[in-house]
Amino acid sequence: MSSPESSLLDTALSDYESVLSSWQNSETPNGEQAVNILTARDKVQKALGAENPVTANLLERLVVLDNRLQENAALISQILDLATYRNSLSVTPQEWWWNLDSTVESDSSDKFAWLWKGARLSVWTMNLGLLGTLATRFFSGASGLTEVLTIALPSILVLLQANNELTSSGQEGFNRLFNRLKIPPYLYEQAKFIPTASLFGFLLIIWFLQPQFSQEINREGRRAEEKGQLTNAERNYLKAIALDGNNLDATYNLGNLYEELQNFDNARKYYIIAAKGGVPDAYNNLARLYILENKYSEAVLLLKDGLALMEQKEQQEANVSNDLNAVKYSMFKNLGWAKLKQANYQEAQGFLDTAIGIARIPEIQSYILNPGAANCLLAQVLEAQKSSGAVEQWRQCYDLVNKRLAARNVRNAEEETWFSLAKQKLNLEKKSTP
Repeated sequence: MSSPESSLLDTALSDYESVLSSWQNSETPNGEQAVNILTARDKVQKALGAENPVTANLLERLVVLDNRLQENAALISQILDLATYRNSLSVTPQEWWWNLDSTVESDSSDKFAWLWKGARLSVWTMNLGLLGTLATRFFSGASGLTEVLTIALPSILVLLQANNELTSSGQEGFNRLFNRLKIPPYLYEQAKFIPTASLFGFLLIIWFLQPQFSQEINREGRRAEEKGQLTNAERNYLKAIALDGNNLDATYNLGNLYEELQNFDNARKYYIIAAKGGVPDAYNNLARLYILENKYSEAVLLLKDGLALMEQKEQQEANVSNDLNAVKYSMFKNLGWAKLKQANYQEAQGFLDTAIGIARIPEIQSYILNPGAANCLLAQVLEAQKSSGAVEQWRQCYDLVNKRLAARNVRNAEEETWFSLAKQKLNLEKKSTP
């Protein structure tokens, strides 16, 4: 039969075991449970102070339970400020359970918990900044499903993370998750850093994919422009530029759209940007606007720079594309036009002859949108020089532009003016011919 002291120890051990089990089975261990464990261990210690010898069975139970307590030392030390309890209770060094914080194995990562927390908060701040910038760029103008989905996921994740960081319920949720995953408390800060860093990585991927998104949105703008949806085209071009300021295709396309809309100030603005980026078409179109504004010297300088750029491209590329040759045609045509306006007829004729020669190359003809323009200008140059060849050039001007008018392909007002002039000249020639 057990002695009263043994019965007291047995009861104390049972209580000790009960509170430990309650603690370990709890999803959210709290301070009250931790205090219950330590006071239960106090009772066990008092029972051990009895004079009668303790049985091996009871000692074995005690060792097992103390081991369980030691396994939870880190979490108890995190929940309770044990130093405060020691001061209030006048705890002796022998009462080791009140000194669990000193017995917790000092992990090197635990020493840097403050560093992990600081890094996490810094990355979280960067996440907010990245998300804000991306959202502004993606939602600048009309937004499609792709843009919405791209930003929606990280936005939801940031909001969830904010809830976990700033609310007690969110923090408790994190703790429950870590307990289920059996993550020790001293690794909590590292564990919290993982989703924050993962979100940062996801946002960085979106950030570096902005040029690809920009190109696709630029293509959407082109499709909208081809359908006559000019407002949608403008929005898409602006969004493409917002996502990638180096998207020169979108910049040039926007300038071209503004020219079509007769918004010459904006057209000039985006042509200048595209030209500085090395887009040959932008040199040509900007020079054309200068000619229309009677800025002939500026146009000539710009076109010569554009041709120099074309020469560099030809040297770098084994085969020059037909598109580039079509641009070269337009540059020589516009050079001839500017020189005509400056009354420099000899140079004008040379540039226009070069343009007409390019337009006669079969492989390039389908890429040149206004092949008759050079003939119209050359006719004016020859007429100014009182050359008999002017009539033939007026005839070619009339025939080529007439085909484009029939196909409703004429975009520039000056071509219609030249067509009317060619018609008049040919009628006069017909009347004067006996």
